[in-house]
Amino acid sequence: MTRMVTHDGEEIDYVSVHEEPMHKHQFDNEYVWCYRVGLEPGKMCKWHRHSEDSFYVALTDGKALNRPCDRPEYVHPIKQFDQWWSMAKTSPIIHQARYLPQVCLLAECPIAADFFALEILKSPPVTSDAPLNCPGYTVESEYSKDKARVYQLSLEPGQSTGMHKWNFYGVVLSLSDGELSSEGDGSPFADGKLSKYGRFKWVEGPIEFSVKNEGEAVYKALVVEWLRHE
Repeated sequence: MTRMVTHDGEEIDYVSVHEEPMHKHQFDNEYVWCYRVGLEPGKMCKWHRHSEDSFYVALTDGKALNRPCDRPEYVHPIKQFDQWWSMAKTSPIIHQARYLPQVCLLAECPIAADFFALEILKSPPVTSDAPLNCPGYTVESEYSKDKARVYQLSLEPGQSTGMHKWNFYGVVLSLSDGELSSEGDGSPFADGKLSKYGRFKWVEGPIEFSVKNEGEAVYKALVVEWLRHE
């Protein structure tokens, strides 16, 4: 643990986000550290530090009490499917202090909160200069940064992407249940794992495949494409 003094004079000990028990490690490699944040109603996590640029997706609704070290606490209302970035690596040092939070899910929340998080570490050896341009994909410009491009994949019943290439490394996160079929060697959808809400997969391109929605409801997923960066 490391000790510091907060904006109101309180001495605190903090840990890395990787050591905070409510931030549960999912997988990692040299390009990404992935974790799930599981906050239970009324329970406070430890003070912790974020030191990498990170992308978050809310998988449930919730209201979190956020206690930054450099300013008063505040309530952060969260809606399912909300997305946001925490630019903890590139911010000035004084601004980085605000990413030493203590967070509590308010007791009034009926269920635990679940956030999916990706620390974007280094640039991969394979990247694409242009975004995907094929059926089903929409670039989420509001959430795309210089380190990663974010897509919404949405397939109507019976709709297929057609054969297309992912010439990049990245993560796909399922945002709905679905009945899917897929063709192509190395397709991330081939084993059926991504047909369940909240499931995810790391992908290393280039891969060429198609995925089709065989179900009766819209299938949705989020694709985060690593870009070339310093």
